[in-house]
Amino acid sequence: MATAGGSVSCMGGGAMPGARRRRVVVCMLYVVAAVLLSGAAMAQAASGSGPGRPLHGADAIHAADVASSQRLLDLDWLPGALQERVDRQQAQSRRLLVLLLVVLAGSLGYWALKARRLQVSLRRMAETDALTGLGNRQHFLRQSAQALLQAERTGGDVALVVFDLDRFESINDRFGQDTGDWVLRQVAGQCRTLCRRGDHVGRIGGEEFAILLPGRDLRAARSVAEACRVRIAGLDSRPTGQRFIVTAGFGVTASSRSGHDLARMLSHADKALGAAKREGRNRVSVFEGDAGSRARLQVVGEGRPGQDAGSADRKPASGRSSRA
Repeated sequence: MATAGGSVSCMGGGAMPGARRRRVVVCMLYVVAAVLLSGAAMAQAASGSGPGRPLHGADAIHAADVASSQRLLDLDWLPGALQERVDRQQAQSRRLLVLLLVVLAGSLGYWALKARRLQVSLRRMAETDALTGLGNRQHFLRQSAQALLQAERTGGDVALVVFDLDRFESINDRFGQDTGDWVLRQVAGQCRTLCRRGDHVGRIGGEEFAILLPGRDLRAARSVAEACRVRIAGLDSRPTGQRFIVTAGFGVTASSRSGHDLARMLSHADKALGAAKREGRNRVSVFEGDAGSRARLQVVGEGRPGQDAGSADRKPASGRSSRA
């Protein structure tokens, strides 16, 4: 029994070292496998590969740094991207510049047009008689001087007709200034219809008008004056609500008698007009030449006695002051 028992004890004691060796071997295999797996994971993280495995924490930061560094090292993409961005910015700048130029040009054109219209309006106001729409005295004198200078250079004829309304003040006094303004506008309209293109007509005084006729001689100017006298005498005053007759006296001269000097022509036409006033108004008088500073009256046409607005039997005074 002792021997057997000893045998059994001996067999058990010999088997224990072999089991321990197997356990040690298994543990070492586990350690080797863990090391290999850990190395593979580190290699994947370092190379950026490993699809399907999300990185966290320090591993993700490290992987991003590695990728950014690698992209910065690869400089081939920089020139193309920068050029594309520069091109886009330049195109946008050009569009903005074109739009700015269009707006600026439109603004300049608008203000230039307004300035031009204002200039024309101011010039028209400075040249035009506001009541009748005819040229005022300054504008008439300026245009007439230019026309006479041109005619003198070419040797052309120029005629001048000056007239004023007979006893116009009595119309204002009896019927009011509004009626007097109506008369002036009607007279201006009659003068305008008798003028050709290139003729100059103006209101040179309160009830005094003048017509310069380039290219016409004394005979033609006398016909124009007579036609104007007839039209003025035929004005119908009923639209004013009053009944009265308007007449005018006319003085006519031409460059063949007075030369091409405007001041001399006005003086001679004024003398002829004074003669028409002295002879009873509603007449056309032609300047025939100086004779003791008096014009020889040539009556072309006259209205019926008492046809003007005032009394016809009033004795006229001499000179320019006799006009009424």
